[in-house]
Amino acid sequence: NPTICKAINATATVSVVAATSANATYQWFSQAATASTWTTLVNNANYSGVTGSTLTITRTTTSVPAKGTKYKVVVSSGQCGDATSATATLEESLPSVAGTITTSTASVCLGGSITYTLSGYVGSIEWQSLASATATSGTVVGTGVSYTANNVSGTVLYVRAVVKNGSCSTATTAVKTTIVNPISVGGTITGTGTLCSGSTGLVKVTGHTGTTLLWEYSTDGVNYTAAPAIVGTAAPTFTSNSTSNASTSYSFKIISGTTYFRFKSSNGACDAAYSNVVQYTISPAIAGTISGASTVCLGGGTTLTLANAVGTISWQRSTNWNAATPTWNTVAGTTTSVATGNLSVSTAFRAKVTSSTCSTSIATTGNFIVNIAPTSVAGTISTNTASVCLGGSITYILSGYVGSIEWQSLASASATSGTVVGTGASYTANNVSGTVLYVRAVVKSGPCSTATTAVKTTTVNQVSVGGTITGTGALCSGATGLVKVTGHIGTTVLWEYSTDGANYVAAPALVGTAAPTFTSNSTSNASTSYSFKLISGTTYFRFKSSNGVCDAAYSNVVQYTISPAIAGTISGASTVCLGAGTTLTLANAVGTIAWQRSTNWTAATPTWNAVAGTTTSLATGNLNVATAFRAKVTSSTCSVSTATTENFVVGIVSCGAKIKLDENPFRVIASPN
Repeated sequence: NPTICKAINATATVSVVAATSANATYQWFSQAATASTWTTLVNNANYSGVTGSTLTITRTTTSVPAKGTKYKVVVSSGQCGDATSATATLEESLPSVAGTITTSTASVCLGGSITYTLSGYVGSIEWQSLASATATSGTVVGTGVSYTANNVSGTVLYVRAVVKNGSCSTATTAVKTTIVNPISVGGTITGTGTLCSGSTGLVKVTGHTGTTLLWEYSTDGVNYTAAPAIVGTAAPTFTSNSTSNASTSYSFKIISGTTYFRFKSSNGACDAAYSNVVQYTISPAIAGTISGASTVCLGGGTTLTLANAVGTISWQRSTNWNAATPTWNTVAGTTTSVATGNLSVSTAFRAKVTSSTCSTSIATTGNFIVNIAPTSVAGTISTNTASVCLGGSITYILSGYVGSIEWQSLASASATSGTVVGTGASYTANNVSGTVLYVRAVVKSGPCSTATTAVKTTTVNQVSVGGTITGTGALCSGATGLVKVTGHIGTTVLWEYSTDGANYVAAPALVGTAAPTFTSNSTSNASTSYSFKLISGTTYFRFKSSNGVCDAAYSNVVQYTISPAIAGTISGASTVCLGAGTTLTLANAVGTIAWQRSTNWTAATPTWNAVAGTTTSLATGNLNVATAFRAKVTSSTCSVSTATTENFVVGIVSCGAKIKLDENPFRVIASPN
């Protein structure tokens, strides 16, 4: 389809190619967009070439011929007949509109970038770079709505846009002229140095490039702010003495601390550049720090050292430095070290330092106190116990000393050196071993020479051993006995007894002294044997042995018991049939058994007859009358000890039988008459 611009004298063409062009003739036809008939075209102001293969369409107004008009051509070729082309429809494009150029920045920095943007245009865009504002042609550098020039050079950029919409003629914008700024240069500052506090100063810059200028300052060399621009305006470390902070020099006064200055220069759109940084420092006196021995022995001295001082040094000393108005005396010497001389009282030293640049700047150190230490005094050792048990503990205590204490354990009383085992006013030796402990204290007061106590010798006692007792058994009441101990270790010994095997007390130490269950037959209860008599009950003996300060140890326990006869208890049938007998049983008897029987046991003087048998059971034999039985038991150990049971009576009953029938199933029950 042909396209024609919406403009007077705009043209468009439509062509046909015949399969056989030799001797062919052509006739073009048109049809209005809303018509149904075709009109034969003739050459006129709107059409030319109506009988050729190419039809040219020309607009005499912006709408004639109209958009949507259809065209066709009939091709004739003699004997071959006519052929009609396909239909072509006239299309329309708006006239090109150049639009207006804007830029991302009014100017651009050398080597930088700038973006050109076109608005209000109609058509396709072609960006051109020109050699000058009046150049008639240029170099195509881009297409599209925007174009970015990178890494620009030169001093001026000339750019325009050429716009073409369809078949319409091109439209060209005005040339956009953009200044290319040289890169910013911070320049070089002169002026720096050391000043007295309160001084004035001047900084100047040369060799800078820029249209926007600014002096900046910093107190730390890192963070910068604009310098004050009005005379008398205070910054943290100085006061402005300038009416501007944007000229090539800047004056300041009353400087009070380290200050850094730099010059900031920005040329057009170029990034800011900075000059070198200059530093002004205050040259105050710096006192520094005194070090050395803080304590000396009475009558001794030391050397003090002053570090990190800046300035001229003058040493001073005072013995009343704590007074409201202390007296300070000059000490000879201006170097960083000073000898205190021999001191008899605590003395304060200080250094007064004057700035070499500013004589009004004076700094004084803190007071360095040299204290006097008293002479070391060894003191006296005491212990919490005169001796100690093997494996036990003992505490050594020092009194009357002056200084810091170091406890030493020695191999012997005459050893010249030992092993350090503790510090402080007391020392406890735990889990001790050996046979003797040798301990001393070495005392040192400050820097003074040490003082050493006499060696404290302590005996180590062996652990107490209770030993082994021989002697035990059963005795007759009133008998005598003897207990002996062997293998014991101890310096304090004691025989103890108990009547219950749990609670023990000291055995009586005098012959004839009675205990609850026996009477002493010994003159001592602290020897290796103990004799007793008149024993009357069960008695336990043990031996207690204490070696020095060691805990007491006890022997084995031996028991003496009394062996009395015990009658026991008779059981069996308490009645039998006339002429029958039974067997009696004796339980819990202790001793030799003798059975007896009586038929008149209730008489005032009953008759008891021995019955054969010494065991715990007895056959009564056939009985015709009620009979009493008893057992007489004699101690196997002590024949004088006898015991007799209670009478056991076996009664007689008549046993003539009657038969009584019970219910079915029946049973036979025998009962007496």
